[in-house]
Amino acid sequence: MTQTIPAKDINIRYLVDNLRLKRNQDQEFFREWQDNLSELTDLEKQLLNQVKSGFINLIDYPPVLENIVIMAVVDPILFIGGFFLHPFYIRSEPAINLAVEDKDIIIKGKIDISLKDQF
Repeated sequence: MTQTIPAKDINIRYLVDNLRLKRNQDQEFFREWQDNLSELTDLEKQLLNQVKSGFINLIDYPPVLENIVIMAVVDPILFIGGFFLHPFYIRSEPAINLAVEDKDIIIKGKIDISLKDQF
């Protein structure tokens, strides 16, 4: 029987224990997201290192709540990347379901933001 869990009840510890989530610090992970990019300024590197340190601090002291991650990680990255500026805009997204087929688990929740290019 499939179990449905509200996304608000899921934390990193649950994902590690039940779905084998692992921290990956391999610099080659998602290589396609790293190639052919413009060079970051020293200030951008410094700000992103602070965001990374803040996130690691958050996951070391659970619970890691969605709104805190958005405030401490997502918002600063969007700001540093200029994603609040034209031609991008932020809008809310509807609820989604995440089905983990091999565990008969469904996690219900919503994505709070998405980036859209208005062109």
